[in-house]
Amino acid sequence: MNLGNTLTKFRLSRIFNMLIRVGKTKDKMLEGRPRLLLLLSMTKREYEK
Repeated sequence: MNLGNTLTKFRLSRIFNMLIRVGKTKDKMLEGRPRLLLLLSMTKREYEK
């Protein structure tokens, strides 16, 4: 395992944690599905970098 991979995974997990925290506060306004799509699109963008 190289350092870059570890850093990328760490960054991704931080992004997920942040999104989950934000999502919990916005759940009253949003349904689960749009948030899931947002999560997926942001993750995909992160991997493409």
